[in-house]
Amino acid sequence: MIKKEELKLLAQLSKLSFSQGEEEQLQKELNSILLFADQIQGIKNNKEWISEYACELREDEIILPVSQEELLANAPTKKNGFFKLPRRGEG
Repeated sequence: MIKKEELKLLAQLSKLSFSQGEEEQLQKELNSILLFADQIQGIKNNKEWISEYACELREDEIILPVSQEELLANAPTKKNGFFKLPRRGEG
């Protein structure tokens, strides 16, 4: 729980000023946040439920690389072992 003195020190260090009502509201909100953080830390980390939803990984398959000739076999135009494309702006 944050005390009023701690809140005033925090405001002073951050060069902020609050009215009395704002201080009370900020104290309530910060205490609520800290309480929520304590609740989260209190949750036991049970990893068993994670495995229920984990995706199954597939085995890696080695695929032989395709040769340059095979790649260029379906190219509409080629030049010197490369794809030949129309210049930019040409049909």
